[in-house]
Amino acid sequence: MSLLVVLCSTAIAGGSERAFLIAAGMVVAVRWSAGLWRPRARRRYLILDPETPDAKNLMTAFRAVVEEVAHSKRTVILRIAAFTADPRFRPCLSLTAEGDMTLIGCARKQALQHPGVWLADHPLPFGIPLAHSLTLVFSPCAGERVRVAEDIPPALHPYIWYGVILLIVFACCFNLNTLLAAALAFTGETHLIRRQ
Repeated sequence: MSLLVVLCSTAIAGGSERAFLIAAGMVVAVRWSAGLWRPRARRRYLILDPETPDAKNLMTAFRAVVEEVAHSKRTVILRIAAFTADPRFRPCLSLTAEGDMTLIGCARKQALQHPGVWLADHPLPFGIPLAHSLTLVFSPCAGERVRVAEDIPPALHPYIWYGVILLIVFACCFNLNTLLAAALAFTGETHLIRRQ
């Protein structure tokens, strides 16, 4: 998709070789800077079988990551791919009255079996998407608690977007193709990163 951003930015900016290089450089710079805000962490991956997704595998992965973070006191990033069209598999995370994380929306309710450990940074119940991958950051907190948040880059300040719009208008008015290519590439790649 980044290549498409570069090609579209170049085409809109006049199609010159210089505009292509500027757009490609801007895409690389945006990708690199987006990686700076991510915490240094161990990475874990879970890919569920799309034909027969199993909630037990999902809870086993959550349990293993929570235990790893609670014992090692280090951040772990878990990327989940649960692509399926099975209408009976609609996983959602929720909390019990005891503060234990449970998985609902599957064949049967599954509990994390770590009451009081999970501290979510998002409203519950939290649906696990089936159309795209989900990346969660598990971070240690005080005591044995574990904070869980989606791995989404922080939003850019509105003034940055106002500045980008002004740059695009300025580049169009004064026929500055390389500036236009850079501004369009920045906008497109930032949008892509926020959607991943």
